Amino acid sequence: MILITGATGTIGSGIVRQLAAEGVAVRAATRDPERAGFPAGVEVVRVDYRDPATFAAAMTGAEAAFLVGVPGPDGTGTDADLVAAAIEAGVRRVVKLSAVGTGDPRLGVPGSWHVPGEQAVRDSGLEWTILRPNTFASNTFSWIEPLRAGHPVPNLTGVGRQPVVDPRDVAAVAVTALRSPAHAGRILTLTGPELLSGHEQAAVLA
Repeated sequence: MILITGATGTIGSGIVRQLAAEGVAVRAATRDPERAGFPAGVEVVRVDYRDPATFAAAMTGAEAAFLVGVPGPDGTGTDADLVAAAIEAGVRRVVKLSAVGTGDPRLGVPGSWHVPGEQAVRDSGLEWTILRPNTFASNTFSWIEPLRAGHPVPNLTGVGRQPVVDPRDVAAVAVTALRSPAHAGRILTLTGPELLSGHEQAAVLA
């Protein structure tokens, strides 16, 4: 059994569907199971990040877990509680979703809030992999309708170019890391194959 937290999110939902398609026993953790809408055969459980007591039941019987934390009021997030629940439940392998640039002091809060969670994972004694994806290519999908209607869209990166990554590729890497020890003990930075500016992304979508 593989537990996916953040199962209705951009990456989590992709992981759930890939695992289900491969016939792997998967448990999707979400705050509102009634609205999850996952394929038949997927076990759906309630996890509320505001209530760490819900973590234990979700972790029970899982061999591996995908960890998606959220920033907490003290800035440390929920990762430490998720890791503690995984250890208590006997989970063997964890994969944490982090972000590109984590640990870079020049980035301020965006570069720092995953740091405690990454440390908790590395100190857990479990098999672990940390994924640091770049900006998702799908973040600009909201541009499609206004662009095709001839309206402007916000370009927050100016002339800067970055290797945006397809969330489906991030999910595929996570599936591999959850099912195999091949990437254990590694921090993987995930990017797309080419550098694109906001103008170039808009041209693709228009």
